[in-house]
Amino acid sequence: MFNLKNQNNPTDLLDHELVSFDIVIGPRISVGIGDEMIESENLVECSRLINEAISEIKEHLWSRWHDLRNLSEVICNSSGQNLGSLENLLFLNGVKKIYFLSKRFSDLNDISESIKKLFYIDIVNIPSSLIIQFNHLYLSIKILHNLIMREIYRLFLIKRYQKISKTAQISGPWSNLDLPMEERVWSAEEDEEYFADREKARKDQVRYNPEVGKLGYFYIWQDLARGPYDFNDMAIDSPYKSRLLLSRP
Repeated sequence: MFNLKNQNNPTDLLDHELVSFDIVIGPRISVGIGDEMIESENLVECSRLINEAISEIKEHLWSRWHDLRNLSEVICNSSGQNLGSLENLLFLNGVKKIYFLSKRFSDLNDISESIKKLFYIDIVNIPSSLIIQFNHLYLSIKILHNLIMREIYRLFLIKRYQKISKTAQISGPWSNLDLPMEERVWSAEEDEEYFADREKARKDQVRYNPEVGKLGYFYIWQDLARGPYDFNDMAIDSPYKSRLLLSRP
């Protein structure tokens, strides 16, 4: 992946990269799906089309993997004449590569074990016709795998383009849609009730109301000795306990 941080105008570089992968950004977006160019209204629709293409390719690829497993079991249990052609070299190389590729996916563990058995047989005893079939399946799987990786990379380019060219967006089912300036802000006077409710919620917080605890209201004992009193008649009006109070009638 190219380094966008070192570019003066990364959007231009992304435009060229998108075009090279059959995605043309314009008034209407054109995306290459299969052998045709399909127009979409926005990048979200474009991503949906690519995801559908990935799902379809995965179905074909899954079928090819199972065909390869079945063929591997047939090869392990077969015996016949081998012509010693170039197909043998392609077979030996393909078995190793397809095995390590299958080990990268947990869903293919049983298929990996079937392919691994091919390491312990002598190619001289494998019929040339089966070797040719295996090579064809190997190439088919590699091509389909590369197509999926290409589609995933195109999704990555779209997400990067959306992130760089993003201005203002909304959430929900209408996400990734640019908003006009009038819809990005609103006047505070138009929503006085909203701000009034926020002010009330702020005043109702526990930090502003210490008498309210997490379990509800609780009683606060007031120390009368800290209450106000009249200095002019301090001897009898003071809440502080003193011996003068003992002599009062």
